[in-house]
Amino acid sequence: MIYPFFCLLALSLVLTGCTPSAKRSSCQSDTTQQHIKMSTENNTKDPTSLVYAEAPLRLSFTDSSGYTIPYCLYLPSSIRDQKKDGSYPLVLFLHGAGERGCDNLAQTNDTGIIPSLIKEDFYSEHPCIILAPQCPEGEQWVDVPWTEGSYSIDTVPVSEELAAVTELLEDICTSYPVDTSRICAGGVSMGGYAAWDMLLRNPDTFSRAVILCGAGDPSHAADIADIPLWVFHGTNDTEVPVSGSREMTEALKAAGASELHYTEYPDMGHWIWLAAYEEPGLLEWLLSCSQ
Repeated sequence: MIYPFFCLLALSLVLTGCTPSAKRSSCQSDTTQQHIKMSTENNTKDPTSLVYAEAPLRLSFTDSSGYTIPYCLYLPSSIRDQKKDGSYPLVLFLHGAGERGCDNLAQTNDTGIIPSLIKEDFYSEHPCIILAPQCPEGEQWVDVPWTEGSYSIDTVPVSEELAAVTELLEDICTSYPVDTSRICAGGVSMGGYAAWDMLLRNPDTFSRAVILCGAGDPSHAADIADIPLWVFHGTNDTEVPVSGSREMTEALKAAGASELHYTEYPDMGHWIWLAAYEEPGLLEWLLSCSQ
């Protein structure tokens, strides 16, 4: 009688796509495979043989644990044309909860900084490599409740999603002409949590960051006090409490932060991104180390 039970168990695992060992990305699906298939011509380690277009390369990455996430990659045409020697700054952008999924598209919309960075006049003057991974639907970059603000990285392990992003970033830095002394981070809302988390767990990786309506671990602020930061939050935010940004910036000040800008919008709630990305000089500041 044991055999029918195990047959039923095996059949149920096949039908549900589950494995008893660990959670897997919902982007290990036909949709992601289609992204890989469509992007085969771009899936190369040789930048000079890439097929370029105005749209980003839409690819997929599987980390050493087998976890798969989609990502968009913007590359300056001068890499293809070999018009510039040397390397480029890289901007890692981490999107918010509304852009989760497997379409490999939503993370590049106007809730993020990418549309501002790739405007023709700006991008031609400030060429950079832009990396935008996408978090699967139902998952989080950081596994904490957004409404509670600050948390401890000592008790909250790095998520599978950010662990994959960390490996992806390393892979991009070895595959393309990235100046590893000029890696910038940006994040909004859920991605604001992610940006803080990436900085705090990898303090020697990033050169500067722009973080909107997020929260981090103030007890480790001293670890990132040397990284130039520009932090934004709305006073009336009911989704991610403003205390998250206030506590991080206060802790950074106490730790002797070398360059810290904090912009708080007194009459705004959670939706501050359009206002923040239009702040005079923000984009130039983010890439000011690129020239």
